Amino acid sequence: MKNPLEKDRNGHPKYLKIALFSSPWPLYNRPSIQLGALKSFIRKENAAIHVDCFHPYLMIAEKIGYKRYQALSEKSWLSECIYAWLLFPGQRDKIGPFFNRLQKKIPELSHTGIGALASQVKELSDVYMAGIPLQDYGLIGFSVSICQLTSARYFAGLVRKGAPALKIVMGGSLISGMDRRDLKILYPETDCFIQGEGEWPLMNFLTQGLESDPCARTQIPGSSERAPLQMDDLETLPVPDFSDYFKTLERLPVDKKFFPVLPVEFSRGCWWHTRKTPSTRGCAFCNLNCQWDGYRAKPPAQVVREIDLLTRSHRSLGVAVMDNVLPHRRTAEYFSGIHALDKDLSIFCELRAGAPFSLLSQMRSAGVDHVQVGIEALSSRLLKKLNKGTTAIQNIQIMRDLEELNMVNGSNLMIHFPGSDEEDVRETLFFLEFVMPFKPLKIVSFQLAQGSGVFLAPQAFGVKGVRNHPNYGVLFPKSVCSSVQFMQKSYAGNLQWQKRAWKPVREKILAWEKAYTSEKKRSALPLLSYRDGNGFLLIRQVGPAGSISNHRLEGKSAGIYLFCTKNRSFTRIAHQFQDIPHAKLHAFLTLMVEKKLMVEERGRYLSLAVRNTPGFLPGT
Repeated sequence: MKNPLEKDRNGHPKYLKIALFSSPWPLYNRPSIQLGALKSFIRKENAAIHVDCFHPYLMIAEKIGYKRYQALSEKSWLSECIYAWLLFPGQRDKIGPFFNRLQKKIPELSHTGIGALASQVKELSDVYMAGIPLQDYGLIGFSVSICQLTSARYFAGLVRKGAPALKIVMGGSLISGMDRRDLKILYPETDCFIQGEGEWPLMNFLTQGLESDPCARTQIPGSSERAPLQMDDLETLPVPDFSDYFKTLERLPVDKKFFPVLPVEFSRGCWWHTRKTPSTRGCAFCNLNCQWDGYRAKPPAQVVREIDLLTRSHRSLGVAVMDNVLPHRRTAEYFSGIHALDKDLSIFCELRAGAPFSLLSQMRSAGVDHVQVGIEALSSRLLKKLNKGTTAIQNIQIMRDLEELNMVNGSNLMIHFPGSDEEDVRETLFFLEFVMPFKPLKIVSFQLAQGSGVFLAPQAFGVKGVRNHPNYGVLFPKSVCSSVQFMQKSYAGNLQWQKRAWKPVREKILAWEKAYTSEKKRSALPLLSYRDGNGFLLIRQVGPAGSISNHRLEGKSAGIYLFCTKNRSFTRIAHQFQDIPHAKLHAFLTLMVEKKLMVEERGRYLSLAVRNTPGFLPGT
């Protein structure tokens, strides 16, 4: 191997070979966006640096079975158990029962003993690393995000054992949010930690000879300028390089191959997070933006070119937009360009409530078929405490619109938020009665995260006694837990009351999910739908136990109902239908709400039925 630190006259390495790793347990069916972005950036800045990317999680998934791997990767505490079992044998008497309790209700993991599974994973991991010529590399980098806390340490240990002098660097979202002294305890084999955006700090580290602090503004060799820590904009980013992942996929047996989902970035950071003052910025529960300084978005044309190139190069049509939230400016331009590619794409993305039906329709035409909306609550009082900047009727609006457009809505409803009260619960239960025709929300319990708004201002939310989440005490020895501040926290503050108060909501959502699933098995028709007869409407409403009610609205009544498929204030409705007396208009709207054909919040009305173009017979 050539000397990896040999420099040219400008101070740049003449030759350097580095390896980047993404250890288990990310979703197996997509390459690492972190590794792909870093590889293409480094190669663009200095072609003398050779980058190999390794995705051992793909190999692990293929060997233990995709369904079992997927079940593990969707539960972070569950997946962290596997490598913790291998790293800390003294913790096994705690990890074993903990794992068994978590996997009990997961069919894909039934009869899965952690001892046998961990032994299999150990053998696969050890054999995988033994096949890599570590001595050929000058640096090994690990991307550490959710589900990778323990696996990254295990793989770093294998690297240190196989190549004691090799430089090990770690970065990623979990690394960015922790103190460096804590990280050194957690990852003793690691030489350097990159906190924040990875491209420039890693490039600076390579340029400085693998000895400098990559997160310091060091001098650029041969220049009077300081090395940047983050790009001013994303326009200079090259297309991510996923070639190593696809080479691994090609080596799998024919019956184990699949069409992967391609991760893409529209932006980095969150514009809602940056527009607020430091004490109230972003959603109060969120800590997803600790690695970004500000918010930046790629131009629409750049995103469209990347999707076109990636789908053509890798012959795959699944796309996952990795942004925390879609850009709020020029959004239509992004999806107009994607639609113009004329490809049958299947796109997932996250977005805020408030996106109009016209934009959602355009997104659907471009291929967006699965979304996660930042709904979180069906109480405007609670949404204000969450600092969401949205209302309950806005959330119901987008749930209705997604149902009409046949876009899968994988959104959450949060319970147990500190500071929530009986009125928040009451409002939630009230509005739950109106969303039963739509795809159920997934119930999640509030988790206190380091760096979130609640964490930074605990007194404002009645939070006290903040400490590491007790589950870390299961995974890690006491010597580690007592010395390290982890990202997930537990706290004191009326928790038992919260659990009792929100129990009816939990039960209501479970019943909603059961009823919705049962009805969808009987019929693919929407549970609440209308057909437009150009002057009259026929509305079909599925009630409890599958009972069906039919309603006919004619003339002005039909016109009002259609007008309110976008939520409108009473004043706006009255202005649109000036020839209808206010008392009569109010009586009609009240009747629609009583029948649960419409919902009302603070003088705003929304029609709930979705348009159903396929034919159906009244009374069926």
